[in-house]
Amino acid sequence: MNLLSQLKRGLNALLLPLRAVVGRLKTIIVVFTVSSLFQPGFCYSFSIQEEQELGDKLLYSVRAAFPLIDDPDVHQYINGLGREVLDVAGIQYFNYHFFVINNQQFNAFAAPSGLIFFYSGLIASMNSEDELVSVLAHEIAHVTRRHIAQRAEKGKVSTLATATLALAGLLVGGPLAPAILTGALAAGQSIRLSYSRAHEEEADLLVYEWMRA
Repeated sequence: MNLLSQLKRGLNALLLPLRAVVGRLKTIIVVFTVSSLFQPGFCYSFSIQEEQELGDKLLYSVRAAFPLIDDPDVHQYINGLGREVLDVAGIQYFNYHFFVINNQQFNAFAAPSGLIFFYSGLIASMNSEDELVSVLAHEIAHVTRRHIAQRAEKGKVSTLATATLALAGLLVGGPLAPAILTGALAAGQSIRLSYSRAHEEEADLLVYEWMRA
């Protein structure tokens, strides 16, 4: 079965919500660890190079906070699926890397500069490879459209504290995100949440475009 067929079958099969809350505590630990990446006067928009540097440092923090599965077979399998999607997606700004977190959470998330993380619980719950490819394609779409950089710019994050909280909302997602953003980001919360929904819709539409390619 080719990749386009997998995407079509997977999108039809995915009936469960894919935005369950990420492992809350450890994700927040990662966010506050990478708070040192942001200095006062944090730039509103990321260049490709800046996002790459952020991703490199974020990966270091994720490795420290999450138990990544280093099994070569798992690594080869998940990266192989990712490369198939990227072949359809076309021009890319980053070198993508795919990781599996050893945790039973039902979740996946995209981080800056082409870092895609899956929880082992999500993979185990998939009924077919088609479903997994669909989730993978959706997360790749977020990076392709540079949604993290856009949200930082849209939110006009300007201080160390608000940058840290904004990144927490990006990584945690789901029902926990509004609670994290409340406070320092309260004034722009409704805009930021609406922008997130727009990104989800854009990512879904991009996957459909890849299906028709």
